[in-house]
Amino acid sequence: MQKRKLAYTLILVGLMFVGVVHFVLATFAFDTGLDDVGILIAGLAFVGILLVNFGMPAPPEDEDGETDPEVEAEPTSDGD
Repeated sequence: MQKRKLAYTLILVGLMFVGVVHFVLATFAFDTGLDDVGILIAGLAFVGILLVNFGMPAPPEDEDGETDPEVEAEPTSDGD
């Protein structure tokens, strides 16, 4: 696993944890009615985890098996 994917996944897992804790506290402990916010945060984080791990294509590798930094950051033209 690439370091960048691992970092994104860990950030999103932390965000999902915050959403689940928010849902549990809003529903059972304080009964504030804000449980929808926790579900929304946890759901978006879960979708983000799926996109990061299954939706991002791997950068091309050279003959040494390492990724080429010049190929990763391809410049885009603005049409000028």
